[in-house]
Amino acid sequence: MHRRRFVIGTAALGLGLAQADLSFAQRLAGNISVQLEDARSLAGLSGNDLRLGLLRNLRLVAETRGMMPAQLYAMRVVQGRVADAFVSRRFDVVPGLAGLPGANHFPGEMGFPGEMGFPGEMGFPGEMGLPGSDPMALAQQMAVRTLAEARQEQGFFFVVFTPEPDVAGQGLGLGTRRV
Repeated sequence: MHRRRFVIGTAALGLGLAQADLSFAQRLAGNISVQLEDARSLAGLSGNDLRLGLLRNLRLVAETRGMMPAQLYAMRVVQGRVADAFVSRRFDVVPGLAGLPGANHFPGEMGFPGEMGFPGEMGFPGEMGLPGSDPMALAQQMAVRTLAEARQEQGFFFVVFTPEPDVAGQGLGLGTRRV
């Protein structure tokens, strides 16, 4: 009898979570995700070489109604804590697939220390979130959680947010190793 209640309770919990996810998705007017085009091309890179490789390989996928202003938030996580945070100037994002708007919207060389190398494994998708009134705080929380869930103590996290209240940002995490 207890087993049947457990199975029914677990099924009800799963259904409730699925409905909560669907409800969240239905409230969204769109989302912007950060993706990595070719992780293998970054294998073994560190410092400014990694920075330049990321500039060439990061892609924004915007599922939005039209062009809108956005900002890139980049975090460097060390030992499970945000060590450096960067926010770009505003740029316009358009629906579809696009690269980053340029080097002036990306962290400089100081944000990519030479001792952090990318092993060339795939980047992993991060959480999706609505920035609300404090997008920097949300980006930092997402960075720490995303890397922790992937069992990475250090790495980078990138997410793009727009001021539109119903457009979510989905981040990308990259675990790194000491070189």
